[in-house]
This record gives sequence, structure tokens and C-alpha cells, in this order.
Amino acid sequence: MHPSRRVYFHRLCFPQQLSSGGSSHDLLVHRLMLNQLARLAGPKDKFLKEVKSATPLNARIRKQNSLIADKGKALLV
Repeated sequence: MHPSRRVYFHRLCFPQQLSSGGSSHDLLVHRLMLNQLARLAGPKDKFLKEVKSATPLNARIRKQNSLIADKGKALLV
């Protein structure tokens, strides 16, 4: 998207345009903006789900240390 169009999207205030009799072009631009936001929300939600379901680092370290200790015991036997 061209940077100047991005500024236009930020200036867009849909309720204000409705009260002032905004054009159908403004309505179309607003719908396009909402569509773009919805497309951005999907990957963001997926990323947040992955972060929430990730194993905490301290649990991974404990498991790794446990496996190393078990390997050491197996070598001693």
C-alpha cells in the first residue's frame, strides 16, 4: 500500500462521515479498511495462540536436565 493512502485511512472517521452524508466512495474505503484489519487479526490471533500454548522455558530446561541426568545414569550402569 502506498504511504499516502495509509494516511488517508488513518484520517477516515466513519461515524463523522455518516452524519455529514459521506459518499459511497467513503463507505467503500471504510469497508476495505475493515477488511484489511480483519486479515491482520487472523495471523495475530494465531500467533497469540501459539505463544499461550508454548512450553515455558523453565519447564523445557528441567526436562532437558532430566534427560541429561538419565543419560549419565545409563552410561554409569
